[in-house]
Amino acid sequence: MRRNTKTVHKRFGYLHCDDFAAYLTEMAAKGWHFKAWKAGLVFEKGDPQDVTYAVEVFIDGSEYDTRPGVHTREFAEYCEAAGWQLVDAKRKFVIFRRIREDAVPILTASERLENIAREE
Repeated sequence: MRRNTKTVHKRFGYLHCDDFAAYLTEMAAKGWHFKAWKAGLVFEKGDPQDVTYAVEVFIDGSEYDTRPGVHTREFAEYCEAAGWQLVDAKRKFVIFRRIREDAVPILTASERLENIAREE
């Protein structure tokens, strides 16, 4: 019997948001699509796809968050208008999937660096 889901125990620090997003994109290209972040990263088997992910450090989040909180959901609404769909969030990480080809970056390079530096 073929497994349709798998959990991967992989850790990324806030300095490695781009590596985290690249990992999720690589997994989607192999047919493993990120669905949730529980005790590990949960992937569901499907067709290989070219999916672009963005992983951001959300400074209004908490190190104790295990699900997207109210502020994270509000941030996600703003991001959805820009072409990004919230997939999941944990701690101060927020993971998005691009849903429009013309999606604009969620944060500027300087905003991203500032958020990461503040949390590291």
